[in-house]
Amino acid sequence: MKRYYYKIAVLFFFNFVYLNSQSLTELEIKYERLEKEYLKENAAVDSLGTLILRRAALIDSEKKKSNPDEDKIIELMSGSATLSNNLERHTKRANKLEENIEQIKQQLYKNYSVIIDSLKVLISSGKENANINSMIFFYTEKRLLVSPKIPMLSFNPQKVLKIDLKKLKEPGEKTLFREYLNNALSEVNTLLASVESESKEIGQIVDLEKKTKRFLEDTEFESGMIPRSISRETGGAPEDNTGLDFLGPESRSNDSNVKAYNSLLNQLNTGNIQTPDLSWNRPMNEMEKSIDMKEYQKLLKEVKLRLQELKLVLANKIDIQ
Repeated sequence: MKRYYYKIAVLFFFNFVYLNSQSLTELEIKYERLEKEYLKENAAVDSLGTLILRRAALIDSEKKKSNPDEDKIIELMSGSATLSNNLERHTKRANKLEENIEQIKQQLYKNYSVIIDSLKVLISSGKENANINSMIFFYTEKRLLVSPKIPMLSFNPQKVLKIDLKKLKEPGEKTLFREYLNNALSEVNTLLASVESESKEIGQIVDLEKKTKRFLEDTEFESGMIPRSISRETGGAPEDNTGLDFLGPESRSNDSNVKAYNSLLNQLNTGNIQTPDLSWNRPMNEMEKSIDMKEYQKLLKEVKLRLQELKLVLANKIDIQ
């Protein structure tokens, strides 16, 4: 009887996926299109900015001459005005596209979360299945691509670590710096919770990948349970024609999450905090190469360790009377 209800749950899930796949696919295609448009506009902004700087240098150089050519200066300044107008137009366009992209990312994140949660319910309601594990792995990867932006700390950790409340004599000054340290600690706690959440999710992906490989080695797929559209190397994830792929086991090059966490790790790299066990010292040019999930998990663990250490130091500073 339990087996019967499990099959019903599986069929219900795939009907749900089929009915909602069109709108989800349209959303993914729109996201990819806007991303391409944003990159194009951003490139135009960079190019125009460079041209404006060059013209400014030419104008300045001409003005410094003993006998400057006024007509040439006027012509250069006139051209600079046109470039500035174009720069403003492309900047506004890029900003608007970025807003739209963030809205779509939020929708995709919610949709992927619904699918992942439904798949986890299937696992809890019946025996574990390699195909379902593979699909959880697949959609979790896609959700990582549209996860919220990773913030940088708004304060300089090195400067904060130099604050010593014991050396402050004025009560008002001590209160002001204590409040500053409290705000810094609150920011670290928020960021740490976010890193811990993603680290846990990546850990689940790594475990699911291992389980799926074991299932594929030890068991055969159940015939008739998975639609033809569910086809990937592991046999369990839907075909993806949108380009939204993390990808596992290797991520796409220039992945924004990896770059953001590497930048955060560099920000946390202070000589005041001893971290003898840390080994993530890859330069940015190496970070642009694809990394696998295990390496990404290692990066998250090291960021988490640095944040925990900074949290400990801040907490101790605040407790000092």
